[in-house]
Amino acid sequence: MARVDYFLRVACPYSGIRAIFCFGVFKTPETMRTSVVALGKHFGNLGKMYGEYRFALAPNEQKAMKGFVNQAFVGVFRTYVWNQWWYYIPSAAACYMVYDWAKKANAASNRKNPADYANDQ
Repeated sequence: MARVDYFLRVACPYSGIRAIFCFGVFKTPETMRTSVVALGKHFGNLGKMYGEYRFALAPNEQKAMKGFVNQAFVGVFRTYVWNQWWYYIPSAAACYMVYDWAKKANAASNRKNPADYANDQ
């Protein structure tokens, strides 16, 4: 029975629950014993938390678009175009040279031979 009381007082300390059923024993918060110190505290005074710090600025003190152009356009250009040109310049030049050769070869193969029409009137 002491184990059930320990569980109900320590492991399930929710006083907002009207009834707790645990280990086959039905108890209500009115019959549960809590310490005098815990009963005297309100929700805001339960205890202090150490080691957690939060810093924030008020919305009127923040610059919503600070660095947007620099990070969105200039940063992307610098990262993917300026600093990595060796990835796309050689392949783009090779593709253009193949495209230019194919256009010239197609025009030459579709051109009529003037010697075939030399005797026409």
